[in-house]
Amino acid sequence: MSTSILLPGITALLGTLLGLGGAIFINYNSNRHATKLEKMRIEEERRKEKSNKEIIAIEQTYQILVRTDDLLEAFAYDVQEKIDRNIDPVKRIKEIRTTADAMKMLIPLYLPSIEQDLDAYSINIGKYWNAIGSLHAGKKEQPINKTELFREFTEAQAVYKGSCDKLSSDLKELIKKVLV
Repeated sequence: MSTSILLPGITALLGTLLGLGGAIFINYNSNRHATKLEKMRIEEERRKEKSNKEIIAIEQTYQILVRTDDLLEAFAYDVQEKIDRNIDPVKRIKEIRTTADAMKMLIPLYLPSIEQDLDAYSINIGKYWNAIGSLHAGKKEQPINKTELFREFTEAQAVYKGSCDKLSSDLKELIKKVLV
């Protein structure tokens, strides 16, 4: 056979093989790119879902903080102004504790970076509600010294307010970070 017959056949065969190889290469790269895009989309969805959960947890925690503070302030006001002489301090403290305890579930699960501030807040809120209760009824088995009880009350109130403000500030900073 002559080279004039073989050469076009070999050239056509090489062209076909190169075209097939190119098609396979392009298809492989295209699939790899599509897989990367799908992974990025899934990661973005997960990030958005996590962000939404954090936003919800921050909002709920903030609402609980405000509700707890309202309950405490109402209790303190009622005791100081002697609005109701039949106040049941144990009942009021239980209501406040139950409300505040919801934060003890949310923060460790969703907002662990502020858990230390929650611990300080929990200690200080306990001291504050006890000081309010003592201002109302005195301390068990001790003579009632209103001046001393009021001093303890104002100190506990100031410390509580500081830890409440710190927790509130932490929540505001977290929401800024999540929204960015």
